[in-house]
Amino acid sequence: MKIKGLCVVAAVAAGTACGSGSPGAAPTSPTPPPVATAFSGTLAGTSSQSGSLDVTVQATVARVNWFLVAVLNAQSPVAASGVIRLASGMTTVAGSYDTDSRSIALSGGGYTVSGGSNAGVLSGRYSGPDGVVGGFSALSGAASQVTRYCGSYLSVTPLQPRNGVVEIYREAGTFNLQVGSSGLVSGVYASITPAAYCCGFMTGRASGSSLSITTDEGASWTATVSGGSVTGSGSSPRGAGTTTATGSTSACP
Repeated sequence: MKIKGLCVVAAVAAGTACGSGSPGAAPTSPTPPPVATAFSGTLAGTSSQSGSLDVTVQATVARVNWFLVAVLNAQSPVAASGVIRLASGMTTVAGSYDTDSRSIALSGGGYTVSGGSNAGVLSGRYSGPDGVVGGFSALSGAASQVTRYCGSYLSVTPLQPRNGVVEIYREAGTFNLQVGSSGLVSGVYASITPAAYCCGFMTGRASGSSLSITTDEGASWTATVSGGSVTGSGSSPRGAGTTTATGSTSACP
Protein backbone atom coordinates (compact mmCIF):
# COMPACT_ATOMS: atom_id res chain seq x y z
CA MET A 1 0.00 0.00 0.00
CA LYS A 2 2.84 2.37 0.69
CA ILE A 3 4.22 1.77 -2.77
CA LYS A 4 0.82 2.46 -4.32
CA GLY A 5 0.56 5.66 -2.29
CA LEU A 6 3.88 6.84 -3.62
CA CYS A 7 2.75 5.98 -7.13
CA VAL A 8 -0.39 8.12 -6.79
CA VAL A 9 1.69 11.10 -5.61
CA ALA A 10 4.06 10.70 -8.54
CA ALA A 11 1.14 10.37 -10.95
CA VAL A 12 -0.42 13.59 -9.69
CA ALA A 13 2.86 15.46 -10.16
CA ALA A 14 3.48 14.00 -13.62
CA GLY A 15 -0.11 14.00 -14.83
CA THR A 16 0.02 10.24 -15.68
CA ALA A 17 -1.61 7.09 -14.37
CA CYS A 18 0.19 4.51 -12.23
CA GLY A 19 1.36 1.39 -13.99
CA SER A 20 0.89 2.85 -17.43
CA GLY A 21 0.74 0.09 -20.02
CA SER A 22 -0.05 -2.65 -17.48
CA PRO A 23 -3.42 -4.44 -17.24
CA GLY A 24 -5.99 -2.44 -15.32
CA ALA A 25 -4.12 0.86 -15.66
CA ALA A 26 -6.43 3.88 -15.50
CA PRO A 27 -6.60 5.60 -18.90
CA THR A 28 -6.11 9.33 -19.27
CA SER A 29 -8.40 11.59 -21.23
CA PRO A 30 -7.08 13.56 -24.23
CA THR A 31 -5.58 16.97 -23.57
CA PRO A 32 -8.11 19.68 -24.53
CA PRO A 33 -6.98 22.35 -27.01
CA PRO A 34 -5.59 25.65 -25.68
CA VAL A 35 -8.13 28.20 -24.47
CA ALA A 36 -7.49 31.83 -25.40
CA THR A 37 -8.58 34.83 -23.32
CA ALA A 38 -8.98 38.09 -25.22
CA PHE A 39 -8.69 41.65 -23.90
CA SER A 40 -9.80 44.67 -25.96
CA GLY A 41 -9.00 48.25 -25.03
CA THR A 42 -7.25 51.54 -25.67
CA LEU A 43 -4.00 53.33 -24.90
CA ALA A 44 -2.92 56.94 -24.37
CA GLY A 45 0.55 58.41 -24.12
CA THR A 46 2.82 61.38 -24.47
CA SER A 47 3.19 63.16 -27.82
CA SER A 48 -0.63 62.95 -28.12
CA GLN A 49 -0.40 59.23 -28.80
CA SER A 50 -3.81 57.54 -28.89
CA GLY A 51 -4.82 54.12 -30.11
CA SER A 52 -6.30 50.68 -29.61
CA LEU A 53 -4.81 47.58 -28.02
CA ASP A 54 -5.90 43.96 -28.40
CA VAL A 55 -4.27 41.25 -26.26
CA THR A 56 -4.62 37.47 -26.38
CA VAL A 57 -3.51 35.27 -23.48
CA GLN A 58 -3.14 31.52 -24.05
CA ALA A 59 -4.12 28.96 -21.40
CA THR A 60 -4.06 25.14 -21.51
CA VAL A 61 -6.03 22.65 -19.40
CA ALA A 62 -4.22 19.47 -18.41
CA ARG A 63 -5.19 15.90 -19.07
CA VAL A 64 -7.43 14.47 -16.33
CA ASN A 65 -6.80 11.17 -14.59
CA TRP A 66 -9.71 9.13 -13.22
CA PHE A 67 -9.09 10.48 -9.73
CA LEU A 68 -8.30 14.10 -10.64
CA VAL A 69 -10.07 17.27 -11.76
CA ALA A 70 -8.76 19.54 -14.50
CA VAL A 71 -5.70 21.57 -13.55
CA LEU A 72 -3.50 23.99 -15.45
CA ASN A 73 -1.00 22.13 -17.58
CA ALA A 74 1.08 25.01 -18.83
CA GLN A 75 1.26 26.52 -15.35
CA SER A 76 2.98 29.88 -15.37
CA PRO A 77 3.86 31.71 -17.53
CA VAL A 78 1.73 31.20 -20.64
CA ALA A 79 2.15 32.75 -24.07
CA ALA A 80 0.58 36.13 -24.80
CA SER A 81 0.49 38.45 -27.79
CA GLY A 82 -1.00 41.77 -28.73
CA VAL A 83 -1.65 44.28 -31.49
CA ILE A 84 -1.15 48.04 -31.05
CA ARG A 85 -3.09 50.18 -33.53
CA LEU A 86 -2.20 53.85 -33.97
CA ALA A 87 -3.05 56.35 -36.66
CA SER A 88 0.47 55.79 -37.99
CA GLY A 89 0.08 52.02 -38.31
CA MET A 90 -0.07 48.66 -36.54
CA THR A 91 2.55 46.95 -34.36
CA THR A 92 2.56 43.36 -33.11
CA VAL A 93 3.95 42.57 -29.66
CA ALA A 94 4.51 39.20 -27.98
CA GLY A 95 5.59 37.82 -24.63
CA SER A 96 4.05 36.05 -21.66
CA TYR A 97 1.38 36.25 -18.98
CA ASP A 98 2.15 35.01 -15.45
CA THR A 99 -0.93 33.18 -14.17
CA ASP A 100 0.32 33.36 -10.57
CA SER A 101 0.94 37.11 -10.33
CA ARG A 102 -1.55 37.95 -13.14
CA SER A 103 1.09 40.13 -14.79
CA ILE A 104 1.87 40.54 -18.47
CA ALA A 105 5.03 41.49 -20.36
CA LEU A 106 5.05 42.08 -24.12
CA SER A 107 7.49 43.66 -26.56
CA GLY A 108 8.00 44.20 -30.26
CA GLY A 109 8.52 46.92 -32.85
CA GLY A 110 10.22 49.19 -30.34
CA TYR A 111 7.36 48.89 -27.82
CA THR A 112 7.50 47.42 -24.31
CA VAL A 113 4.18 46.69 -22.56
CA SER A 114 3.81 45.63 -18.92
CA GLY A 115 0.89 45.45 -16.51
CA GLY A 116 -1.53 43.17 -14.76
CA SER A 117 -5.13 42.02 -14.68
CA ASN A 118 -7.75 42.41 -11.97
CA ALA A 119 -11.51 41.81 -12.05
CA GLY A 120 -11.68 41.60 -15.84
CA VAL A 121 -9.47 44.64 -16.51
CA LEU A 122 -5.96 44.44 -17.95
CA SER A 123 -4.03 47.68 -17.46
CA GLY A 124 -0.51 49.00 -17.19
CA ARG A 125 2.10 51.11 -18.91
CA TYR A 126 4.07 51.02 -22.11
CA SER A 127 7.02 52.70 -23.77
CA GLY A 128 7.61 53.16 -27.46
CA PRO A 129 9.84 54.66 -30.12
CA ASP A 130 11.10 58.24 -29.77
CA GLY A 131 10.76 58.13 -25.99
CA VAL A 132 6.97 57.90 -25.92
CA VAL A 133 5.49 56.58 -22.67
CA GLY A 134 1.87 55.86 -21.93
CA GLY A 135 -0.75 53.73 -20.28
CA PHE A 136 -3.25 51.17 -21.50
CA SER A 137 -6.48 49.64 -20.24
CA ALA A 138 -8.47 46.77 -21.73
CA LEU A 139 -11.54 44.73 -20.84
CA SER A 140 -11.84 40.97 -20.96
CA GLY A 141 -13.68 40.15 -24.17
CA ALA A 142 -13.29 40.07 -27.92
CA ALA A 143 -13.46 43.28 -29.95
CA SER A 144 -17.08 42.51 -30.82
CA GLN A 145 -17.95 42.55 -27.09
CA VAL A 146 -16.20 45.84 -26.27
CA THR A 147 -17.05 49.33 -27.57
CA ARG A 148 -14.10 51.74 -27.61
CA TYR A 149 -14.26 55.54 -27.47
CA CYS A 150 -11.26 57.79 -28.16
CA GLY A 151 -11.20 61.52 -27.53
CA SER A 152 -9.95 64.32 -25.31
CA TYR A 153 -10.53 66.02 -21.98
CA LEU A 154 -10.13 69.47 -20.47
CA SER A 155 -9.74 70.20 -16.76
CA VAL A 156 -10.16 73.72 -15.41
CA THR A 157 -9.01 74.42 -11.85
CA PRO A 158 -9.01 77.83 -10.07
CA LEU A 159 -5.77 78.47 -8.21
CA GLN A 160 -5.17 80.45 -5.04
CA PRO A 161 -5.54 84.20 -5.70
CA ARG A 162 -2.36 86.19 -6.19
CA ASN A 163 -2.59 89.91 -5.50
CA GLY A 164 -6.33 89.64 -5.81
CA VAL A 165 -6.20 87.86 -9.17
CA VAL A 166 -7.52 84.30 -9.52
CA GLU A 167 -5.47 82.30 -11.97
CA ILE A 168 -6.88 79.32 -13.82
CA TYR A 169 -4.99 76.07 -14.36
CA ARG A 170 -6.00 74.32 -17.57
CA GLU A 171 -5.01 70.78 -18.36
CA ALA A 172 -5.86 69.09 -21.66
CA GLY A 173 -5.10 65.62 -22.92
CA THR A 174 -6.18 62.30 -24.37
CA PHE A 175 -9.25 60.54 -22.97
CA ASN A 176 -9.91 56.94 -24.07
CA LEU A 177 -12.30 54.40 -22.59
CA GLN A 178 -14.18 51.22 -23.41
CA VAL A 179 -17.50 49.71 -22.36
CA GLY A 180 -17.98 45.95 -22.24
CA SER A 181 -21.15 44.03 -23.00
CA SER A 182 -21.25 43.11 -19.29
CA GLY A 183 -21.45 46.80 -18.30
CA LEU A 184 -17.85 47.04 -17.09
CA VAL A 185 -16.01 50.27 -17.98
CA SER A 186 -12.30 51.00 -18.04
CA GLY A 187 -10.05 53.59 -19.62
CA VAL A 188 -6.90 55.67 -19.57
CA TYR A 189 -6.03 59.36 -19.95
CA ALA A 190 -2.81 61.29 -20.45
CA SER A 191 -2.08 65.00 -20.23
CA ILE A 192 -0.72 66.86 -23.25
CA THR A 193 -0.69 70.46 -21.97
CA PRO A 194 0.61 72.32 -20.05
CA ALA A 195 3.01 69.41 -19.55
CA ALA A 196 3.11 65.78 -20.65
CA TYR A 197 1.85 63.48 -17.92
CA CYS A 198 1.34 59.74 -17.92
CA CYS A 199 -1.11 58.44 -16.92
CA GLY A 200 -4.45 58.16 -15.13
CA PHE A 201 -6.68 55.10 -15.15
CA MET A 202 -10.48 54.84 -15.09
CA THR A 203 -12.86 52.10 -13.97
CA GLY A 204 -16.61 52.10 -13.67
CA ARG A 205 -19.98 50.64 -14.61
CA ALA A 206 -22.54 51.28 -17.32
CA SER A 207 -26.28 51.42 -16.69
CA GLY A 208 -27.97 51.73 -20.02
CA SER A 209 -26.41 54.73 -21.74
CA SER A 210 -25.09 56.23 -18.48
CA LEU A 211 -21.57 55.64 -17.19
CA SER A 212 -20.30 56.10 -13.63
CA ILE A 213 -16.51 56.45 -13.59
CA THR A 214 -13.82 56.84 -10.92
CA THR A 215 -10.12 57.42 -11.51
CA ASP A 216 -7.08 56.17 -9.65
CA GLU A 217 -6.42 59.83 -8.75
CA GLY A 218 -9.69 60.20 -6.87
CA ALA A 219 -11.82 61.99 -9.47
CA SER A 220 -15.44 61.00 -10.14
CA TRP A 221 -17.05 61.42 -13.54
CA THR A 222 -20.39 60.70 -15.17
CA ALA A 223 -20.78 60.18 -18.88
CA THR A 224 -23.38 59.36 -21.51
CA VAL A 225 -22.94 57.26 -24.64
CA SER A 226 -25.11 57.85 -27.68
CA GLY A 227 -24.77 57.17 -31.39
CA GLY A 228 -21.12 56.15 -31.22
CA SER A 229 -20.09 59.10 -29.04
CA VAL A 230 -19.41 59.69 -25.35
CA THR A 231 -19.61 62.95 -23.38
CA GLY A 232 -18.75 63.30 -19.71
CA SER A 233 -17.93 65.65 -16.88
CA GLY A 234 -16.84 65.58 -13.27
CA SER A 235 -14.14 66.60 -10.84
CA SER A 236 -10.57 67.34 -11.83
CA PRO A 237 -7.96 64.58 -11.42
CA ARG A 238 -5.78 67.16 -9.67
CA GLY A 239 -7.28 69.99 -7.67
CA ALA A 240 -10.79 71.27 -6.98
CA GLY A 241 -11.70 71.93 -10.59
CA THR A 242 -14.00 70.44 -13.19
CA THR A 243 -13.36 68.16 -16.14
CA THR A 244 -15.22 67.74 -19.42
CA ALA A 245 -14.50 64.98 -21.91
CA THR A 246 -15.68 63.81 -25.32
CA GLY A 247 -14.89 60.82 -27.52
CA SER A 248 -16.17 58.67 -30.35
CA THR A 249 -15.82 55.17 -31.71
CA SER A 250 -14.70 56.51 -35.08
CA ALA A 251 -11.69 58.26 -33.50
CA CYS A 252 -10.16 54.94 -32.35
CA PRO A 253 -7.67 53.48 -34.86
